[in-house]
Amino acid sequence: MGNNTVAYVGLDNFDIILYISRVLMKLGKKVLLVDHSETMAIKYCIPQPKGLNCQRDIITYQGVDFTSKILSKQMQEEYDDILILYGYQEPTSDLELCNRICFVTDLYISNQERLMNLIHGYSSTGVKDKSLLIKHKADIKVRLDYLFECFHKEVNPEDITVLYYNEIDEINALVCQYHGVYKFKDVSKHIKNFILDEVKKLHPEIRIKMITNAFRLARKGN
Repeated sequence: MGNNTVAYVGLDNFDIILYISRVLMKLGKKVLLVDHSETMAIKYCIPQPKGLNCQRDIITYQGVDFTSKILSKQMQEEYDDILILYGYQEPTSDLELCNRICFVTDLYISNQERLMNLIHGYSSTGVKDKSLLIKHKADIKVRLDYLFECFHKEVNPEDITVLYYNEIDEINALVCQYHGVYKFKDVSKHIKNFILDEVKKLHPEIRIKMITNAFRLARKGN
């Protein structure tokens, strides 16, 4: 096990990470979510049982494991897929165990600059499989050329995904934190396609028909 360990760096995308984990679980994969972000956004989506602390324990909720501990090689070997949310934090030692990095930002220049300040630290590990996710694209005249230019040495153009702002997607994310329920039945087409693409990257051996079926089962929130 431990074949897939993905680092998500930059803007919060806890909702998408949760959705991906649900699809993987429906495919029969053993999944671990790790939250090292400054916001601890995933933590607020997972009930914390009395007597357990995610900083020292692994918490299982609806078939997926969660912790904020530093990942070890021994822990890694127990899972098929591990998704780590770093946020805007400097990389921790478990970045060396990652085989993919997904940089995440939106169109705010302030957030782009925060992410650019982290690029060197996350690129020094030698991880070659990198992608860029741009969230909350709006129908206004905002040039993406600057952002593409900043990342052209890190990410191939075909590995850049743009998600448009969608109010229902934002409501679904709020439901994750307030109710601990991950229903994404009405998720936007852009997020759906991104989830399917991410799962396919993790498991190219699985037919897309099976992944799509797992998505249908997972989106109900069960």
